[in-house]
Order: sequence, then C-alpha cells, then structure tokens
Amino acid sequence: MLYDVLMNREGVNALKSLSSQKVVDLSELGASRGAILVLERNELVQVDEDSISISLKGKQVIKLLDELKALVDGKRKDRVALSFNLNEEEKGLLLLLAKNKFSLEMDKLVKLLKKEKRTRAFKVNKLVGALKQINLIKIEKDNVVMTELGKNTIKDDLLREFNLEG
Repeated sequence: MLYDVLMNREGVNALKSLSSQKVVDLSELGASRGAILVLERNELVQVDEDSISISLKGKQVIKLLDELKALVDGKRKDRVALSFNLNEEEKGLLLLLAKNKFSLEMDKLVKLLKKEKRTRAFKVNKLVGALKQINLIKIEKDNVVMTELGKNTIKDDLLREFNLEG
C-alpha cells in the first residue's frame, strides 16, 4: 500500500492539490486515471462520476508527508525522542559504568561483570559492541566510557522502573 502510494508521484501531487480544496472536477485535476485508481484503492480519495475529493485518511497522509519533508529539509526544529529497550545484561553493564564514574578499563569491566554474575566474560565484547553501536558507550584507548546518551538512557530507565517519570 504505502509503496504504491509513494511511488505514484502523480498521485501524491494530485493528493496534495486536493488537500486544499473540497471537491474538484476530475478533468481539472490533471492526473491520469491510473494515478487516481491507486489513491482510490488505498482509500485516500473518493471519486463520484466526474468529481473527486480527498478523504480524511488522504489528509492525514499529506500532513505526515509534509512533516517528513520539513524534517528532511531541516526546517523542523522538533527533537526526536528515542528510547531503548535494554536487556538485563546491557542495563547491568551501563549501571556498572555509572557506579564507576561512567568509565572503566575493559579488563576491570570484565572482572566486575563476572564477579557480579551479570554476564560471562566472552559476552562482554558482544555487549560492548552492541551498546557502542547505538552510541550509549564509546571506547577511548582501553577504557569503556558512557556517552551522554547512555547517561540519559540509564536515568530515564531508572525513572521509568521506579515510576518516577513526570
């Protein structure tokens, strides 16, 4: 559905044109019958003999496309919110870093995780790699360092866990 609509450039342009009008004669719209059929099949427009109008669903699609365009063009200043669903081992690693001033040598991290029975030593590299990939930690020389995003994630996770989020 979405692919058909987005690949139908003529249809998207017609939909955009319809979004500012109530009812239009099909001949005035200037879109091909095929483009209109894609819109109609996806319930974005209603066609009655010689006229066409945009549906509520069509208006919502245009609104979202406009928002997406503004975001891509850099005209939108809203912040994007991300949340992570971390497993217990990942949370344990981040909490351990937080307890140790947000930075630990890799060897010490492995020993502490093993001591606390949070994970096995051979899984630490995999955990570190996963958390590094989503920018929650970074590696500086032999140290594993929590990023600002990691600090915020742990803070938000703890607030959520103890029902303290506002």
